[in-house]
Amino acid sequence: AEGTFYHYFKSKNELLRDRLYRSNRDITAYFDRELAELEEIDALKKFVLFLLDYAKSRVVEVHTCYLKAMLDNYEEWNLATEQMIDVLLRKLVADGQAKGRVSQAYGVDQIVDFIQCYFSGVVYNQCLSRGIFMEKTGSAALMLNWIEGLRA
Repeated sequence: AEGTFYHYFKSKNELLRDRLYRSNRDITAYFDRELAELEEIDALKKFVLFLLDYAKSRVVEVHTCYLKAMLDNYEEWNLATEQMIDVLLRKLVADGQAKGRVSQAYGVDQIVDFIQCYFSGVVYNQCLSRGIFMEKTGSAALMLNWIEGLRA
């Protein structure tokens, strides 16, 4: 029924922020279930593919609203919760470097920032293209090859 969408939330912003919390929960559960036991490079590649599939599965219009709300409320949302994608990427890279399995040619921040920039760009272009960007560019293969090149 019309008007029931916000029955549990005071505003669209509150609803979208709840989506961030749920995404963090889902991403952490995926990490624990699928990635925690893998070597770091393999886990990074699988994590990137999971994130891309997750982005492709979102309704473009809803994801566009979510991105806009995240930009508009960046400081508030970042103070309210950790971004689990960033936390988990940093864990994989730092652990891999400490174990000698991830190259130290780049620092943890550089590697994670590059992957985050790639992912943000893909998601942005996926929204702009109304859902066809990932299918037509093949950028995932490039990113996976780059990650493989980090193997020590």
